[in-house]
Amino acid sequence: MILERGGFTIAGRFLKTARLKGEWIDDVEDPESIIRRLKAENIRADLFTFWQRYPDSKPRFPYHTEWDNWAVLPITSYEDWFHHHLNTKLRAKIRKAPKMGVEV
Repeated sequence: MILERGGFTIAGRFLKTARLKGEWIDDVEDPESIIRRLKAENIRADLFTFWQRYPDSKPRFPYHTEWDNWAVLPITSYEDWFHHHLNTKLRAKIRKAPKMGVEV
């Protein structure tokens, strides 16, 4: 069961886990303030999970940490990626996609 409430997503039936709705966009700078907000809004959750952005590889907070594997590709701009990191065949397919009704 997934519930969205007050900017949070709460998942789980017996063990409820809360996370920020826009966790891919919003970074957690102060987890304690978010926990206080969860309590103030009476959102019942057993765990609050959040992640920290790459390349930050050392835990910033004194909480239990579980690492996840990510494949990360640094991209400075779309043009740099398109012209220097893609092969010719793939670039041709991307250029052809709009003619076939695919938005890239």
